[in-house]
Amino acid sequence: MGMNKFDKSDRWLNRDSFIGMDDFENYATGGLWTSVVEGSATIAVADGDCGIVTMSGIDSTNNRELYLKHTAQMFTFQANKGFSIESYVQFTEGNTSAINFAFGVANGVTNDMLVDDGGGLKVSGSFACIYKVDGTNYWKTGSSVGTTQNLSTSTKTSTSTGYQVLRIDVMPVSSTIAEITYFVNDQQLLQSGGRPGQNFIKDQLTYTGAAAMQMFFGLKQGSTTAESINIDYAAWAKKRGPLYS
Repeated sequence: MGMNKFDKSDRWLNRDSFIGMDDFENYATGGLWTSVVEGSATIAVADGDCGIVTMSGIDSTNNRELYLKHTAQMFTFQANKGFSIESYVQFTEGNTSAINFAFGVANGVTNDMLVDDGGGLKVSGSFACIYKVDGTNYWKTGSSVGTTQNLSTSTKTSTSTGYQVLRIDVMPVSSTIAEITYFVNDQQLLQSGGRPGQNFIKDQLTYTGAAAMQMFFGLKQGSTTAESINIDYAAWAKKRGPLYS
């Protein structure tokens, strides 16, 4: 009798990579994702094509904040292990240009990952993010290890009129340095005020001493008007590295 034959799944065949996607057709905190909320803020599945999770500030409190984060920290800046993360998001601004929002990876995501009063991202730690602050309507980018940071303002409008695809690519280029590029709707972000043809945002980051990070979404209200975010999906792919030598 011959040996039983079977086909390996694509995920098995690509076992040297860590690949995942969540369409948010269901959500419960403490599973793949964990909620960090203040006051009456909520994170919950909402009706919508293909699955949507909604982050809602609800109450009228300035600097009210909430975060949706991977429960485990599964990403690190390191040699030979590049990664890419992507999401399809839409935010509704209850007050003009007042929302603070961030998408990316960071270590130890908790309150004040987004600083009060449009202060941007926290001033230390490991992260790579696309974000927006209240009082502006342009996407910003940021990467950090420790207190060494790269922060830029792009030319791309952070519209609240429809969904946008946000993507961050992290590519190690040496044993100590990674290059980080940022995309909205598959277009690489450009540095505001940069020289034409030389203004692509591409951070170089020395990752010696980088901490493990988790994917996250963050919302902080920039006024006393409630704000909300809809997330259609989150996707990620990370090189696991050689399985054996």
